[in-house]
Amino acid sequence: MTNASFKIKLLTLSLLALSGCSSLPQSDTSPEKAKEIMAAETVKTEVPKKTIAPETLYDLLIAEMGGKSNRLEIALGNYMRQAHMTKDPAVIERYAKIANYMQAHQATLDATELWLSVEPENVDALHLMLIHQIGQGSVDEQQKALQALLDVSTDINILMIEQQLNASSETQREAFKQVLTSFLKDEKSSFAKEFELWYLKAKSESLLGQYNLVISDITKLQTLNSQFLPGHVLLVDAYEKTGQNEKAITALKKLTKLDPENKKIRIYYARMLVKAEKLKEAKNEFNDLIKVFPEDMDIKLTYGVLSAETGDTKNALAVFNELVEEGYRENEALLQIAMIQEQEDDIDEAINTLLQVSLSPFYQEARFKAAALMSNTDMEKAIAIIEEGVQNQPEAQNLYTVFTTELLAKQGQTDEALHFISKSIGATPDEPSLLYTRAILLSELDQHNESEKDLRKVLKLKPNNVAALNALGYALADQDKQLDEAEVLLEKALELSPNDPPIMDSMGWLKYRQGKLKEAYNYLSAAYEMLRDHEIAAHLGEVLWLMNKQEEAKMLWKSALEEKPDSKILKATMKRFM
Repeated sequence: MTNASFKIKLLTLSLLALSGCSSLPQSDTSPEKAKEIMAAETVKTEVPKKTIAPETLYDLLIAEMGGKSNRLEIALGNYMRQAHMTKDPAVIERYAKIANYMQAHQATLDATELWLSVEPENVDALHLMLIHQIGQGSVDEQQKALQALLDVSTDINILMIEQQLNASSETQREAFKQVLTSFLKDEKSSFAKEFELWYLKAKSESLLGQYNLVISDITKLQTLNSQFLPGHVLLVDAYEKTGQNEKAITALKKLTKLDPENKKIRIYYARMLVKAEKLKEAKNEFNDLIKVFPEDMDIKLTYGVLSAETGDTKNALAVFNELVEEGYRENEALLQIAMIQEQEDDIDEAINTLLQVSLSPFYQEARFKAAALMSNTDMEKAIAIIEEGVQNQPEAQNLYTVFTTELLAKQGQTDEALHFISKSIGATPDEPSLLYTRAILLSELDQHNESEKDLRKVLKLKPNNVAALNALGYALADQDKQLDEAEVLLEKALELSPNDPPIMDSMGWLKYRQGKLKEAYNYLSAAYEMLRDHEIAAHLGEVLWLMNKQEEAKMLWKSALEEKPDSKILKATMKRFM
């Protein structure tokens, strides 16, 4: 793995460790939450003011005991019975809320209808009816429920409705969007002045993936209430989903000014800056965040990564060393320290730092990197580093074997690499990863028949192994034999992994061998656009040359060679044609 991919991975992980800001709390149905809700509702629900009959009191006591012992079905049954018997609003409310929490849809409808028959203008009951209809009802039923609520109050419980939309099906979301559209179509109506309705419409559209409509509706909302934070968050998300990153960043910057103490929003803003590769601005934002939230070590780690990325290694090392001393995400910090040491050509220190990484998701990466660095001067010690890794991670032995083989081959010790991998295959003859690794090595040694045998065995063991399908398909095409079989293999590989540049390159090369230059060009140019790889450039240039576009081919090869000056395939191709 390259330093660049190390950096990207660690920066991504450090950002993922920080909380996102675009999602709302989801419902929790754990036993602990059940007890919590029973306790909370006991406080919020008023005790009936009239004298309670003994049988009612007994039923309700049993119901409460059932709820607190996570037997909510007992609580629901007893409250249902007493709600219908007593018609007491407090008992009915308790019944309705338990039914809604349990997602007992028929009971929720029954409780809410009963509640509204007793208190027809109770806003909580009207909200609950709307929630039920959003989850279960038709467009007409949703419309009636929303109208009934708005006739009594325009103070809409957005969070409650939003949580229901999050849990609803696409059909129900579309139905609610239609309802809101009908309420808002006349912009002169009183409903069109309720920003909450515009927000809920935009939220429905966001959940349906209709992001351009979200942008339009939130823009309207902001003319009514420019300070409404959830609207800003939804707008930013829509801009991001439609690839309008600059607009997303601008909107987020405005949002951070509206709520400067909101850590989630500030982190979201910094994340967008990183995505747009505005690393210095992102670093400055995280520097400000550290001042506001000095105890947040995740923010410090991300700040350290960004400092390293922007060349501020002194600051970066200070942060990473602090994390190591604190014992917080120290393995990630050690990897970062090692990368800085490598950049500064302090290879021995980099290796020592990498070997300090303990067993964790980062252990294997650190071992591989340490072994790769050591192999440049002492292959024996590099192998020892890998062997120690196998001892500590015996379950990952095949991965270590593959890495060792590739490391030996990279250092020019191809005979040793072939002997090593073959010995491992002798112990585990049906391991696809080992067979595939040997096949690639054999191909590089021009032992194509032996390579083909290994690839065919891989496909016998794993018929849908994309890497083997591609490797065998390409090998047949490159040797200009069994082209029909090669086409079948590569078509299957593309079906399993569409828009995969290496497979598209192989298919393009096959089309070239078949004499279909136009199709070859289409595959190869598309592959090169997605992945600027020197092998793809060599193939594409050859096709261009035969299409009488020699100058374009020369420019392509020259550019690719500047990026990969040691490319054997580029040099060989250019030698044949120039």
